[in-house]
Amino acid sequence: MRFRLLLCLCFLGLMNAHAQNAAPEVQVLSAGFDLGTNEFVVQCDLTDAETDTVTLVVQVSVDSGRTFPAEGIRLSQVITNTGPQFVRFSWPPVPNPLITRLRVMAYDKNAPDIAAMVAAVDSQRLLDNLTWIAAVRHRTAGPVQLEAVKDSLENRFSASGYQVRRQNFPFGSFTGQNIIGRAQGLLQDTVTYILDGHFDSVPTSPGANDNGASVAALVEISRVLSQYTFANSIQYIGFDLEEDGLVGAINYLRSGRISGDSIHGVLNLEMIGYYDNRPNTQQLPAGFNLLLPTVYQQIAQDSFRGNFIANVGNTASQRLIDAFQTEAANYVPNLISYGVPIPGNGQIAPDFRRSDHAPFWDVGIPALMLTSGADFRDPNYHGPNDTLGNVDIRFAREVAQAALATLATLAEPINGTAEVTEFTLGRNLSIQNRLDPQAVALFPNPGSSSFFLDTDLRVEAVNVYDTQGKLVKQFHAHKQSRYPTKDLPNGMYVVQVQTSEGTWTGKWIKG
Repeated sequence: MRFRLLLCLCFLGLMNAHAQNAAPEVQVLSAGFDLGTNEFVVQCDLTDAETDTVTLVVQVSVDSGRTFPAEGIRLSQVITNTGPQFVRFSWPPVPNPLITRLRVMAYDKNAPDIAAMVAAVDSQRLLDNLTWIAAVRHRTAGPVQLEAVKDSLENRFSASGYQVRRQNFPFGSFTGQNIIGRAQGLLQDTVTYILDGHFDSVPTSPGANDNGASVAALVEISRVLSQYTFANSIQYIGFDLEEDGLVGAINYLRSGRISGDSIHGVLNLEMIGYYDNRPNTQQLPAGFNLLLPTVYQQIAQDSFRGNFIANVGNTASQRLIDAFQTEAANYVPNLISYGVPIPGNGQIAPDFRRSDHAPFWDVGIPALMLTSGADFRDPNYHGPNDTLGNVDIRFAREVAQAALATLATLAEPINGTAEVTEFTLGRNLSIQNRLDPQAVALFPNPGSSSFFLDTDLRVEAVNVYDTQGKLVKQFHAHKQSRYPTKDLPNGMYVVQVQTSEGTWTGKWIKG
């Protein structure tokens, strides 16, 4: 059986022009399945302030909205003119059309400005975040603070509107928990990019740099990017038990991924807060000069100052290394960043595998470690002096800005909005033989206690639906009759007029 979707763009209106290009707005008025014609039906209202060409995308989820896979049931239509629109599509069979969810999304070609996102990363917010993070966060030495940071991460992700979950996994008698916030992509939501940082510390340290500064940046980047929409999905992950052997990351790859998710890149924030511009404050692992002679020469020419971020990737991650170097140069020109390409999966250089990116390397997923160098720079590493006062917030902000710019570029920002609605077979609309929009006039609009119809056609029935697709009024009348609505609450409604020649549908506002 073939299913068709009839997409009714009821009123493609104009909004007042803004200084910034506003995203198109889409509001789903009703959705259902017509048993008589085996068609999906969506009625929506689409507006764009600048009357740009708009692409409208309708997607179906059969897993309660968790994913809207691009390879599944999906359609798109480019809208270039204004006024009421009727667009018909054919769809392949749906696994379960009885109860499912639709996502209707509209976007134009005016991509949001990444420079504005970068500028929004706030030093004071970073410092405030680090203030509530920087205390011993360990399963035995600091369990209360560890749980408090987990709760705070979960609350921050929820406040930003993300899909939030805790992934539980065993570690001896202890239950570890990764905290995951997901920003669902609007075009390819199974294509995913990850930004992560581990939130646990060793028992002997408050862990302000290791790894509190990274968690503070993770929260701040997620806050800024929550104000934008992206073609691809982004996951923000706080990993647990990194200090016990990358346990959180390993368990995420074992059992924490969404079914069908394709991870295209990982940015792992690892100790991004220690900066020292004095000569000879940066040490390097043994053999660094032989393994990476070009990078070694760059660091040597700057007198081995600890004033840079290392952008570490394996052979499979060269595209990510290049992306970070490019976006850092474009948007954070004061940040010194060295790309550090490690052969293979880094087995030849184990010092570059000491964080949560390494498990991704081992399963073939591109990943970066963005780091200030751990004990090769920070004298407070894993000690009691890894405190708030020894973190350089300016440097941490610049690294966060470069990471944000890279993540946003990879995830592909789009100027759009979306609305998700659930429908069932109980919401059936008769939509055969649609009439020209001018065939019926509905007035006054907006109205209050009633509305009238003006048409030369014989009216057989008038149905009024609310914005959830529920039938709230049904009349049997003739043309130019009065239709009382005094008992309806103020709001937007869809009026469907069945005439001798076909069906007319329009929007009516009471209020």
